[in-house]
Amino acid sequence: MKYNSKMQYSQIDYPQLYEKVTAYTGDRLLVQGTALTSNALLLKESIDGICYDVPQGSYTQVGEDNSALYFDGNHKIAGTGCGFPTGLMVEKEKVCVINDDYESYCYKADFEINKVTVAEANSYQRSIVYLGCQGKLLNFSYLEGTGSQSTTIPFTFNAEKDSEVVYQGARIKILSYDQTKIEYMLLENFSDRR
Repeated sequence: MKYNSKMQYSQIDYPQLYEKVTAYTGDRLLVQGTALTSNALLLKESIDGICYDVPQGSYTQVGEDNSALYFDGNHKIAGTGCGFPTGLMVEKEKVCVINDDYESYCYKADFEINKVTVAEANSYQRSIVYLGCQGKLLNFSYLEGTGSQSTTIPFTFNAEKDSEVVYQGARIKILSYDQTKIEYMLLENFSDRR
């Protein structure tokens, strides 16, 4: 396994200002934080191998060399009869499981490699989540923090009195809503970036 991957970090500010957006109950209306962009192996079908079973899904690239790309996966790979799995390697048309004895077991697989961008779990994130409505009273939750150290603050908004939600400096214009979805436009982002 090689662990030399260079991940790209960037700031997340979603959505764009003045963009009409639809979100559903439980979705984040507004997100501010740090994003991580890297290659990911998308395994389209599970591998049922002689020594290892690898479930379909996405695996983040952790390294590379002149002949192969390396992906995290030891927490998902089943089977230890041939050694403890430490990750995956993609070599030509095959996906290989690498074990702690530096052996590789290769299997033909249906896969692709794509660039993906996700919120970086260990960075400071802020967001507002839509939780549905009761009549003209809209329910939201404000989340801020780092990883598992997040704070959640519920708040409500009376759509009968106003058409803009203002919270922590963010201004969101409500265009339409019901119990399952909300259409809105972000007018201002959170007041400060930490």
